[in-house]
Amino acid sequence: MRLLGFSFNKISAERLSVNQADFKELKINNNIDISSIEKANSEVFKAKDEELISVKFKYSINYEPNFAIIEIHGNILVSMESKKTKEFLKKWEDNKEMPEDARLALFNTIIQKSSIKALQLEDDMSFPFHMPFPKLSRQENKSN
Repeated sequence: MRLLGFSFNKISAERLSVNQADFKELKINNNIDISSIEKANSEVFKAKDEELISVKFKYSINYEPNFAIIEIHGNILVSMESKKTKEFLKKWEDNKEMPEDARLALFNTIIQKSSIKALQLEDDMSFPFHMPFPKLSRQENKSN
């Protein structure tokens, strides 16, 4: 599977409560929802013996209890071998599932791209960050 394109369609951040909740008590939940997977047509991106698939998703970050929400909607365009494409689409149409390797690749791409955008929104909206940042600390002097 080759990633050919990634785009955002809708980005929103909303503070649901005007009260500054104690950030230590907030629970931050991330969720990825795949809304559709379908065959795409494009002669520009298509390689020989490959088919294109369009994946529409929603990445959301919920700050509970009822503090804020960030939603990012987007689309991913991937290319894969024709035979694998048919199996992939059939599995999705039958029970909304996908092969594990494809699911991991898609979800990792969504998390990577969307988290960067979410961090910008969190900074702009003064929300706590949904993922920890590395921190430097003073090294203790170890003298014996």
